[in-house]
Amino acid sequence: MRRAGLQRVAQVSSLASRRNDDMLSVMPAGVVIFPGSGITGNLADKARRLGISVWQAAGDGA
Repeated sequence: MRRAGLQRVAQVSSLASRRNDDMLSVMPAGVVIFPGSGITGNLADKARRLGISVWQAAGDGA
């Protein structure tokens, strides 16, 4: 069971990364980043490398 769980996590991570790449491929004027996972941080890093403005939302949310 544990291996299946790890495979699922890898699949979700891969899908999220592809979705982020798809969003950045249209070269948006900017992205708003909310606190989250490493995938969110990766989106911010990729956007900066592409010269896309990144706005980082601060705080703990609700």
